[in-house]
Amino acid sequence: MSDLALAAILAATILAASTISVEIGLSVALIELALGVVVGNVLALVTPDWLSFIGSFAGIVLTFLAGAEVDVAQFKREWKASLVLGGVSFAGPFAASRPASTERSSASA
Repeated sequence: MSDLALAAILAATILAASTISVEIGLSVALIELALGVVVGNVLALVTPDWLSFIGSFAGIVLTFLAGAEVDVAQFKREWKASLVLGGVSFAGPFAASRPASTERSSASA
């Protein structure tokens, strides 16, 4: 598939995500992620270097958008729950990978 055709598919997917987001009232970032996974897997798209760069940059933008959608008043009211959720979300992958790495090191000994 040519780069131009790939760019057209991605542009159409982004436009569809924006439209769906406005219609159902859900975050555009969530819709873009979901549609990106579906379109990428259904069409078996190959990722060129320029798209990898854009994807890395988009990750930064999505992080900013998620922070911009935070309701400050609600965050101030429920800061304890937010702190617990954030802490578990950060530490969870480390805790989950710890037993697997321990099993590998004991198996090789």
